[in-house]
Amino acid sequence: GAAKDPRIFPYFNGGGIAREIKNANFLLFSDPLLSLGEDILIMWYCSPYAEETISKKIAEIISSNVDKYNIKKTLLIGGSGAGIAISKITQHLKNVYCFIWNCQTDISKYEYSEGKWKRIWAEAVLYPDANISHDSINITSPHLYKNNYYFILQLYDDWHHFEEHFTPLCLNLGEDKDKINKNYSKNILPNVLVHVGNWATTEQLNKRKTKHISISREDQVNFLNDFILSNNPKKDFNTHYFNKWNKT
Repeated sequence: GAAKDPRIFPYFNGGGIAREIKNANFLLFSDPLLSLGEDILIMWYCSPYAEETISKKIAEIISSNVDKYNIKKTLLIGGSGAGIAISKITQHLKNVYCFIWNCQTDISKYEYSEGKWKRIWAEAVLYPDANISHDSINITSPHLYKNNYYFILQLYDDWHHFEEHFTPLCLNLGEDKDKINKNYSKNILPNVLVHVGNWATTEQLNKRKTKHISISREDQVNFLNDFILSNNPKKDFNTHYFNKWNKT
C-alpha cells in the first residue's frame, strides 16, 4: 500500500506483522519509484522507464528464494495500492496465492487529479514516451488471473473503492451488477475468491471520512498463521472464514 511517511526511502510495509509470524520467510519490497519525489506516497510500481523490468525482477527474486529455501507455499499480501503491484508481479509467477483488500483496480481514474497527483502522473506515468501497457494500470481483465489463486476482499463501507474499483473488476470477471452488494462473496472464477466484508468497527467508520480502512493487524496475523498451517488454502479460506471478521 501507500507509504505513510514520504521522507523515508526505501519504504517497507509489513515489517511489524512479519516480526509476529513464526515458521515463515518474508520478503518486503519498496517501490523504487517513490524516489521520484518527497511528496510521493504511492506509484503502483508504474514507470515509463523499463517499467516491466521492475515487476519481472521482483518475481525473479521471489522465485529464486522459493527454490533456494524449498518453500512449499507462496503468498503475496497487501492492501490498497498493492493490488496493482501484485497483479503485475504475478504475471511472471505460477501457483502462488495472493491476499488483497480494498485495492485500486484502475489507476487511470487518478489521471485528472489535482495538485501533487497531477504532477506525478504528468511526469512519471503519462510521460509522452511512456511504454505503459493497459494491464499495468487496469487489472480488471480476466486473463490476468489465470495462473495463481487470489483472495480479493473489499470493505463495503469503503464506497469509493467498492463502486469505482471492486465492482468493475467483478463485472469484467463475469458477474451481474445487481448481484454485487454488501453480502457478495463467491468464487467468481475457479481461482478467484471475491468477498465483500465489513471488518471496520463503528468507531473506525465514524472517525474516517474516506472509510478506506485496512483489515486489522490481528486479523492479518491470524490469517497468515492459518495460511501457514493450511494444507488446502483454496478450501480453507472461503466465505465463512472471512465473515468471521465482520464487526458491523
